[in-house]
Amino acid sequence: MQGPVFRSWAVRSRLLAFARHRKAFDESFCTRLAQAVLESPYLAESNLNERFARTRGFSVVFRREALPRVKEEFPSFAAYLDAVVDATSNAFFLNPLVADLVPDAPGGACVAPHVDRSLRSFTRPIEPPNPSRVTVLYAQIPPAMQGGELVIYARRIRIGRIRPRTGLLVEFRGDLRHEVTPARADEDPSTRTRATSRSRISLVCEHYQLDEELLKHVPTYTVHSRSSFDSFLEVELGRGTERAATPDVDAERRRKSLGVGANGSPPRRHPSSRAARVQSPRKHRQ
Repeated sequence: MQGPVFRSWAVRSRLLAFARHRKAFDESFCTRLAQAVLESPYLAESNLNERFARTRGFSVVFRREALPRVKEEFPSFAAYLDAVVDATSNAFFLNPLVADLVPDAPGGACVAPHVDRSLRSFTRPIEPPNPSRVTVLYAQIPPAMQGGELVIYARRIRIGRIRPRTGLLVEFRGDLRHEVTPARADEDPSTRTRATSRSRISLVCEHYQLDEELLKHVPTYTVHSRSSFDSFLEVELGRGTERAATPDVDAERRRKSLGVGANGSPPRRHPSSRAARVQSPRKHRQ
């Protein structure tokens, strides 16, 4: 992976609307990141609002003091965060976003025009500021993808149209309206890739500069996901499809370590339990 070139741009050029850095991260890093996102037990139908059509994801909300914890919980995100987080922001909304490409689906996966302000649900009735900046890393872009472009507007005027490429890093001002055009797989069978690479995967981070009063309303660390508790528990117990064929000798021991009953009853809310940190989704109206 190359160095954190993005941070120096953010310091020198705050008045620019957006910037892009091609091959900011190498292919091997992007491959590991994409795989980690797809295999995450938190990955589920997008927990953002209705503007995010046919997408999957989850979100991590945290303050600056929890940055080491985020990197420990999600080690595949660490290099990205090291590259884009600067000293001026104190709250963050991190969102892996997966758009699954289907050749014959009408419309395609897309994100309608909006302005990011995803911390709003935590600060109501106080309206938070827009993020100071938004950073996007494209971890996986299928070569046969049609559409899926990031379009940026200043007021109602289009000022940028960015075609994603694997490894591309983009930053734009947080007060700018933007959208992702409908993304589809190429309908030519000869150009279709294997199923695991038919997803447009990006890692988005909103960077906020909040005053002390607003910052009190933002959790130090929390994960939002629509992944069901049953799915989460199945991953935690490591049983998967093998449980019907082979009795799990250690299942009872693992259940006790998670505080889960034999009937699958939810664990006790304990600060050290990962299950305790999975929050019910909130509607983000951007």
